[in-house]
Amino acid sequence: MNMKKTFTNISGALFKSAGVSCTALAAWKIIFISFLTCTPSICLADYIKDIKLGSGNWMKDSDLFPTFNGWQDGYGAFTYNIRQRQVIIDYIKNQKEHHKTERFYDEFKRMLTENGIAFDEKYLL
Repeated sequence: MNMKKTFTNISGALFKSAGVSCTALAAWKIIFISFLTCTPSICLADYIKDIKLGSGNWMKDSDLFPTFNGWQDGYGAFTYNIRQRQVIIDYIKNQKEHHKTERFYDEFKRMLTENGIAFDEKYLL
């Protein structure tokens, strides 16, 4: 996957929406992680859908991703405590190094469990 071009395309889509600011954005392997601040008028599900549609169409139309069939149906979104803002930004910026010690799959399961969120493993990456 040509992550640099995909990352550029998705980051462009992120900044097109009024009422949303992106403080940090990272791509690691097939995972895109962003730190967004949204106004209350933004429906996060619709916003994510628009990003997936726009970037997915671009990926299908480009010659860079011949096997891309589309993004997964779901996504993960977490709120944060303002005191943790810089910790989260640093975490996002350090994805490559961070995931040398913990696989994304294991981390995501841990985060869901720690936050009391029920999930079915068949829907996880």
